[in-house]
This record gives sequence, structure tokens and C-alpha cells, in this order.
Amino acid sequence: MTNKLQSGPVTPIDYIGNFVLGGIISGIIYNSEIPFHRFVLVLLIAIGMISLLNFITMRFLSVRQAVTSDPLPIIVNGVFQVGTEEGGNAFDIITFISQLRARGIYSLEDIAFAQVEPDGSLTVIKKGEGVINTLLVRHGQILHNYLEAIERDEAWLMGELAEEGLELDDVYIVEFSREKHLFIVKKDGSCIAKEI
Repeated sequence: MTNKLQSGPVTPIDYIGNFVLGGIISGIIYNSEIPFHRFVLVLLIAIGMISLLNFITMRFLSVRQAVTSDPLPIIVNGVFQVGTEEGGNAFDIITFISQLRARGIYSLEDIAFAQVEPDGSLTVIKKGEGVINTLLVRHGQILHNYLEAIERDEAWLMGELAEEGLELDDVYIVEFSREKHLFIVKKDGSCIAKEI
């Protein structure tokens, strides 16, 4: 009913929703003076609020970025992104190594790229296996932090789209490959693979 389609890390909206729903349900269990129709009404209002917040989170990129985390790179091009107390990447190395072993990777030396995804899963590319792609546009909205990660800017992206006769409003997804090409999915579903 709250439009949650997958399991993953709990977002602030999920935390709040769980507390509110738990409070409502425990209120009816422990207080027999609350009429059943009032319980149902309050429960429906709470579910409606959670659904509205989930809709807003999915529809507006800035809200989504505020309530979900970005991918956390651990190893890039074979180099550890070592965290520091001044705000660098902080992660649990023991858990990371356990997840690698569960995937059949027993040496950190074999890894070219590894990152923890927003849903808590781990993406790993072993040396010589391939490259990771970066999403630059989602639902016609530019993902500026990913553009910065590949050392490009909005003007470059708009220029690449213009070469294909496209505006940002025409685009559903743009994916950048480390093999130097863009994969563009237009809002009508057609695709363009563009060499850079």
C-alpha cells in the first residue's frame, strides 16, 4: 500500500512511517476506548502520508537526494579511497571483506573498482573484467554529482545532446561509459549510442 517495491536500506521516510504505524497499531491494542472507525481513519491517513512522501521522493530529484545516500566508492582504478576523520569515506572494512569473500573474491589486489550502492549492495569489478557506467541524466534531470565524478560539466553534456538534436526534455536516461561513449534513452523509448 505504501508503494515500496523492493527491500533495501531503510530511509528516513521508512523510519518515520514505521514509528507512526507502530504507534497507531499499539494505540488500538492497548487502549480499548478508541473506536475502531477512528483507528481505521487514522491508519488510512498515515498510509496516505507515507505514500505521498514516497511519491514526492521518487518524483523530485532534490528530495530523493536528501533522503537517500549516494554510492560510496571504495576502490577506483585499483586505488583505495581511504577515509579520514575530516569527512572522507568511512566504511567497515571487515564487512566489506566479508562481502567480497561471499562473492568469491579473496584478494583486494584483484579489484579494479568497488562501491557500496545506495541500496546497500556492493558493486565489484575485478581487474580486466570491464568498466562501470555512470548515470548522468534520470527522468530528464541532470545528476550533477555524477557529472562531477567523471570530471565533466553541464555545458559538455548539453553539447553532446545538441549534437544528436536533443534537448534535456527529450531525454529519459543518459549513461556514460568509461569506454568513452554515451547511451541515451529518449522519452519515446528509442536509444542512441554515441561515441565521444
